[in-house]
Amino acid sequence: MQDKKLILISIISMFLVALILLGGTFALWFARNVQEGTNRIASLTCLATSINDVTDAINITGAYPITNEDGMNTKPYTFSITNNCDIYVSVDITLEVQSLTTMPLEYVRVSLHELGGTIDNSRILNDDFLLETEIILSPNEVLEYDLRIWMDASTPYEEGRGTTFISKVVLLTAPASDPGPILVDLDENMIPIMWDLNTDSWVKANRHNKGSYAWYDYDNFQWANAVLVTDTNRENYKIAPAGTTIPETDILAYFVYIPRYRYQLWNVANDGINKNPQIINIEFQKKTDPKSNGSINGDWLTHPAFTFGTTELNGIWVGKFQTTGSVMNPTIKPNLASLANQNVYTQFTTAKGFNTHPEFGINTNDAINVHMMKNIEWGAVTYLSQSIYGFAGNPAFGSTITTKRMYINNLYSSNQSRTGCSAGNHNAGQVTTCAHPFPNNGTVATNSNTGTSTTGTIYGIYDMVGALYESVMGVMDNANGTPFQISSSGFFSVPDTKYWDRYEFSNSQNYNRGLLGDATKETMANWTSADINAWYDAFSLLNSGTLPWLVRGGIYNQTVNASAFSFVHSGGNPNVFYAFRSVLVFE
Repeated sequence: MQDKKLILISIISMFLVALILLGGTFALWFARNVQEGTNRIASLTCLATSINDVTDAINITGAYPITNEDGMNTKPYTFSITNNCDIYVSVDITLEVQSLTTMPLEYVRVSLHELGGTIDNSRILNDDFLLETEIILSPNEVLEYDLRIWMDASTPYEEGRGTTFISKVVLLTAPASDPGPILVDLDENMIPIMWDLNTDSWVKANRHNKGSYAWYDYDNFQWANAVLVTDTNRENYKIAPAGTTIPETDILAYFVYIPRYRYQLWNVANDGINKNPQIINIEFQKKTDPKSNGSINGDWLTHPAFTFGTTELNGIWVGKFQTTGSVMNPTIKPNLASLANQNVYTQFTTAKGFNTHPEFGINTNDAINVHMMKNIEWGAVTYLSQSIYGFAGNPAFGSTITTKRMYINNLYSSNQSRTGCSAGNHNAGQVTTCAHPFPNNGTVATNSNTGTSTTGTIYGIYDMVGALYESVMGVMDNANGTPFQISSSGFFSVPDTKYWDRYEFSNSQNYNRGLLGDATKETMANWTSADINAWYDAFSLLNSGTLPWLVRGGIYNQTVNASAFSFVHSGGNPNVFYAFRSVLVFE
């Protein structure tokens, strides 16, 4: 037996030696390399919000049950919440009930609104102390709220008599991810909207872009839309919950947001060699991101439309339709006559009316600047439409980019066009009755209509193909080289340079005078024709000689030659076929 143990021990010893030898042998076939840098995780240095009293806290003695109407008329406790850090945060507003409370919570009614809200959104407190959840605050953002608390009208005398309710507002704050490269600037009097497929109507969207009524999704051709509304119901819409219907009768102007982006240059030299239509590569940015200043093909260039004078912009709000209404009372609405037959100066001053007329509700915000569309801004819209985020990227309209074209607005009747109309295809001739009008509330939105928008959905910008020519603020120099050839435009003096794009003087069609980003020289298919050289067989007549101004988009009867890439020179004079578009920016 002892011999067997010795044999076993010997075998084990031999096995271990073999493993050691084998291990030494295999080590010769391996290499070990070490990362030069280090892996590091640093915790937040700042996570802080603050709550500040704007008015005194609620302190009611001798309270008794009241109706909701009376409760909403009580003086609120107004407070502000501030994100004190340079990161995004998500905030829940909650009530912390104090231990001395004796009033049954099923008889306590509360209402929380953003500042100024008076619509009854109250509810019984019960055991749900959350007043508002997932409020996303950007760095250093401040929001103000009104809180009202009262005894519900149903409170029984015996259960409510002699009781007290004591509470404090508490903020629960957590880090939130950056919402992405798109940052939408919005005035408090602009109402964010989205199209509700359940009701086929425009409804108020969630301004934080969350939930069933999310405001925008550029990946799915849902560009951000907002409206200016009449002062009759403006305050109600401001504090109404997401999902509230906005009837057409309350809307004065529709705008669509073009976020700041950079695009990849592909035809800087504009050498006249065949350049077929293509997808334009785009990456969204915020104004705080490093600016791209590319100058050769393959480089990236932050689109020039997002620099307004010396101010960098997060984006621009573009009129969803050609401007409608009148000189004194402009609007931007569907299914109305485009405002036409004005010289450029009158168009320019009419657009400024959105800034100055109090009925639009934005005249008190000095940061807002509404102006007539510049040619470079037209280019910004057109390039986004030609990207994966616009019509060119929408698979509902095919996949062949060289023939994929937005539908034409081909209506012209009684010396008027109609905004938002669609022929249902891109090459139809003039009609006097609209085949596919822009859908009013209660009407289903179909591709036959939305195919004339820059997204191929109801969320895009309309009337950029056909309808009437659109005058833009792009003007050529005088023959002596001095800027701003007034011609027949009606201007008495040269406006601030931030309102117009400058083009060198020429007596001929020298396309290299076009600007990067303005959808002229970069989007030329060739130079072989006298005047039809732009993408999609569009007209290409750059300002020259005694026609120093530009009009864009083509006209109702140009069939295949009407296009967002069309540009034609003009004298700036009044013309029944010339309309214009308005743009809103935050300086």
